[in-house]
Amino acid sequence: MNAKKILLSLAVMGTLTLGFADATTPVPTGIDAEITAIQTAKPEDRVSLMNQFKIQLSNMNAEDRSAAIAQMQGQMQNHQVGDIHEQAHEMGEMQSNMNEGMNRMQNMNQQQAGNHIGQAMQEAGAQMHNGTPAGGGSTYNMQTIEQNYQQIR
Repeated sequence: MNAKKILLSLAVMGTLTLGFADATTPVPTGIDAEITAIQTAKPEDRVSLMNQFKIQLSNMNAEDRSAAIAQMQGQMQNHQVGDIHEQAHEMGEMQSNMNEGMNRMQNMNQQQAGNHIGQAMQEAGAQMHNGTPAGGGSTYNMQTIEQNYQQIR
């Protein structure tokens, strides 16, 4: 007799537990999976997936439909924010690469200008060493060097 009472009690408890669990637990709709599928689908497939989702929404009761739409909006907004952050990061990397390239070009230009000035100064010094008259060629070369230097700065 005790075994029958225990089994009956367990059956009643199990039934009540399942009944209350169903009443308090939301019915899983797979909305998350569907939203993710829509977000990750190819553009040509996205339209048909979205249409299927809309058909499912139309078959839901008002409360479930409202919850599903809110969930979709929240996930889409999070997805868009993630895309924006990713694009900003990519743009930052592109800007960094451009800055590095510009710095390299600037350094090359400065080095080339410095080499040009150094060569002109050597030529002027050689002319002065060889006894070229002070008034003629060397003054002109020094003025040219000074002008080139001013242009570079």
